[in-house]
Amino acid sequence: MNSTSPAQAETLLDLPEGQVAVAAFRRRRTAEEHALVVLSMKLSYWLHPHAGRFYLCVESSQAEAVAEQLEKYRAERRRWPPKVFHREHEAPANPWAIGVYVILLCAFYYGQQHWRGLSSEGVMNTLALFNQGQWWRTITALTLHADIGHLAGNLLSGVCFALLLTRQYGYGLCWLLLLLSGALGNFVTASMYFPEQHLAYGASTALFGGLGILVGGAMQEAFARKTRGAWKHSLLPLAGGVTVLGLTGLGQEKVDVFGHIYGFVCGLVLGLLATGWLRGRVLSVRWQRLCAGLTLALLAAAWIAAKQ
Repeated sequence: MNSTSPAQAETLLDLPEGQVAVAAFRRRRTAEEHALVVLSMKLSYWLHPHAGRFYLCVESSQAEAVAEQLEKYRAERRRWPPKVFHREHEAPANPWAIGVYVILLCAFYYGQQHWRGLSSEGVMNTLALFNQGQWWRTITALTLHADIGHLAGNLLSGVCFALLLTRQYGYGLCWLLLLLSGALGNFVTASMYFPEQHLAYGASTALFGGLGILVGGAMQEAFARKTRGAWKHSLLPLAGGVTVLGLTGLGQEKVDVFGHIYGFVCGLVLGLLATGWLRGRVLSVRWQRLCAGLTLALLAAAWIAAKQ
């Protein structure tokens, strides 16, 4: 398809008075498709063949408005069909990874009951983090829980989020993203309280990070389609995620509300970045193992630092 200005068309065609050519096409079918734009504006049009081209003509008073709509139509056609994330295959599940999560949290809870120093060494302590540089608390706090009910709730939620995230990112990257969202959420929360003292622990910051990762991934996929109003579609998963956050993570007694909020926000950012980077790909088994190993290494390094 080639466009032509009204002045150029008039030198090629002997148009009836009051008509102006707004575009020229090599194929009649293409010209008729673009003529539908004119009809959608409830206006009249004429097709004039000349020298192997078909000229789309409208009344001169309507030429500017029609040309503008035709340009919008062309821009829309360039973005069609929408880009989608074609996943190579579903990421393989790994029940051992979920089993390690359950065993670790139960083991740390057992340790809390028998070694009281474990809680004080690993709790999220704002003053210790910023005044003494005890970075490890952003991670160790994720492994500690107040009571059996707190532990059971985070075990159940963690397994559910892991099953959802594993299908999209694979077991290794899934757990690495969860750990990072929880640690970053703890850090941001502590920075909001500092210089006041704030103590907190529990895996829920990472779990709401998991909710954020799911939402961020869905938003990134909506953005990637680059269709008209894609940004509006991207707001739907965000609205759903905020609703779940409000129903389950806010307003309860003895709940670290800011931890849940900032865990969700950090997970949202990580989900956007990870999904945009992967673009539907699934990391190989080798990389999944590397991510899983890095997750355990970060957790081990944090506790080793805490015990020194």
